[in-house]
Amino acid sequence: MPREEVTHDLSSGQKACGKCGSFLSQIGAEEREQLETISVRFIVKKHRRLKYACRCCGETIALAKGPFEAIEKGIAGPNLLAQVLVDKYGDHLPLYRQEQRFKRHGLKISRSTLWNWVRLSACSLVPLVEAMKQDLLVVGHIFSDDTTMPTLREPTPENRGKQAKKNYMWVYTGPSKENKKFPIVIYNFAEGRGSEYPVAFLKDFTGYLQADAYSSYNPLFESQEGLLAQCIEVACWAHVRRKFFEALKANPKSIAKEMLEMIGKLYKLEQKFRDQALTAEKIALKRQKLSKPQLEEIHAWLVEYAPQVAPKSNLGRAISYALSHWKALIVYIQDGRLEIDNNRSERCVKGVVLGRKNYLFMGSSRGGEAAATIYSLIETCKQNDVDPLAYLADVLARIPTHPNKQIHGLLPYHWKPPLLRDEQTEKVA
Repeated sequence: MPREEVTHDLSSGQKACGKCGSFLSQIGAEEREQLETISVRFIVKKHRRLKYACRCCGETIALAKGPFEAIEKGIAGPNLLAQVLVDKYGDHLPLYRQEQRFKRHGLKISRSTLWNWVRLSACSLVPLVEAMKQDLLVVGHIFSDDTTMPTLREPTPENRGKQAKKNYMWVYTGPSKENKKFPIVIYNFAEGRGSEYPVAFLKDFTGYLQADAYSSYNPLFESQEGLLAQCIEVACWAHVRRKFFEALKANPKSIAKEMLEMIGKLYKLEQKFRDQALTAEKIALKRQKLSKPQLEEIHAWLVEYAPQVAPKSNLGRAISYALSHWKALIVYIQDGRLEIDNNRSERCVKGVVLGRKNYLFMGSSRGGEAAATIYSLIETCKQNDVDPLAYLADVLARIPTHPNKQIHGLLPYHWKPPLLRDEQTEKVA
């Protein structure tokens, strides 16, 4: 980080010895560092395009090219646009609060103007998310989850007085390449939670799909007309554990504690594999040797106690859930690339949930679609340790003139900061 040095010296009168009157000599200095901030400063960039003409014949007039703009003829520069996007979708600051903050700095920028900036920025960023989707659909292993997203209805007479619609934000995540390199997170705004939405999004995907056993994914796991199923279901042990935890919470003396201890052993094995940094092949072998016997013990416990507990009790529901999804719960031991639970996608949902608590609802379906685009880029930046503010500021300035064939160079997991990019260009030259 940049440093600013401030030197604190004695006054002239203090530099004399109090006993003999001699001048004091400097023998060193004590130093400490303090983190400080510089208040936000807004500037106006005036772009002057010089114009030239031929004074001899008067036939030629030449005008210097101006900068390419993130929003054509818009007053907001790419850095300001990036700040607005990250503030809302990265740090969960609604537009009305941003409007108030601008006002404190003497700027009158309405919410409608801010929304227009968001909408137009999202439109220019859509090609990036489409390119990310193509990378995601070929990895062979995708995690998925969803959460509600209240959305206001269109302001028509028939909708007057009606409450906001319950729309949904679906999330799909996974690595872009093998060995879990370059994570990708894509959000998809939808008006419902039916099977048509994941089926449409994943129509070109084949491989492992890890989700929460929600029935809308079932068409992807079913074979049709003698063909193999499009996806292999991988269930989530975190969901199983959660149900037994609820049973134990309702009855502290419940035998659910035994199941929680056995599931805990599975997780300890997974932690051990991660700490050893094993390859996918070695993890698969270790799971067959160590995790499989533990799973067999869990299954025997479930079969033993299933007829002994009330089916509608918390414990009965937990046992029934585990047994009904047992086939999908043990798939993860077959491939070392798979994970024991679906927590990867659930963590991605948390950002949307936090934002929803602040802005409460989407103003329209267009707002939901714009949010999905921006959420996808910001969360993918975070997953790849990229500063979303620096990324969006750079990309919004470059994307209007960037060749479509080279769009992958602008994706968060391929993007390089301008300084690093310039250094590499100089080395090539």
